[in-house]
Amino acid sequence: MVSAACARRSIPALDASFERRSERVSLMKLITSITLMSLLAVSALAQHAKSSASLSGHVTDFFGQPLPEATVELFTDSVKPKFTAVTDQHGSYRFTGLSAGEYNLVMSLRGFRKEASRVNLLGSESKLLNVGLEAGRLTDVPLMEVTGVVRQGGKPLSNATVILTNAFNQRESSTARTDKMGRYKIRVNNPGQYLVQASKPGLTVNVTPVVVTAWAQLQRQVVNLSLSPLRLPRADGSYER
Repeated sequence: MVSAACARRSIPALDASFERRSERVSLMKLITSITLMSLLAVSALAQHAKSSASLSGHVTDFFGQPLPEATVELFTDSVKPKFTAVTDQHGSYRFTGLSAGEYNLVMSLRGFRKEASRVNLLGSESKLLNVGLEAGRLTDVPLMEVTGVVRQGGKPLSNATVILTNAFNQRESSTARTDKMGRYKIRVNNPGQYLVQASKPGLTVNVTPVVVTAWAQLQRQVVNLSLSPLRLPRADGSYER
């Protein structure tokens, strides 16, 4: 039989062994906790990076003029758009918080042909994509017109000729005559930059540029013009008063 003295000597050894095992268990728990926290942090950072891409840009017409109220749609592989935005008065749009991957970007505006672009976003990339829309001869093109009054010396000028010409395509031209109140009105088929020219025999020709857009249901540009008597040079080089 083991004596009482031997039993008493073995108790401290058992206590020390138990303490060492407890320390090892606590250390393992601490290592496990740190490992899990690290994995969660890495996963969170990866998820944040995956959904922190952005896409922005401007929508303009063929002549570089901004197009407000254009619809900008971002598709993945679905039929319905994943994100939708409308351009502001400067033609600007912006999507944020996007996941990395490929998208289809579709721009549309009444009076213009739709434009689609394939976009590939990487991680936290901030991509800039500007798109120009081409005017289309569509059935839903809104009414666009240039109107105004032609005057001479502050008074309405009747029977003056007003010609509206596309600044980049002279074959696209329309002509009107002013009424007795000096008023004229010309229908515009396509948005863009135009030159308004008013003339009448014996008077100077007045040419004024105008930009016609198609983002509203009714787009009317008012251009008033003033003509003055034509001063012809005399033989001595002076001009008639």
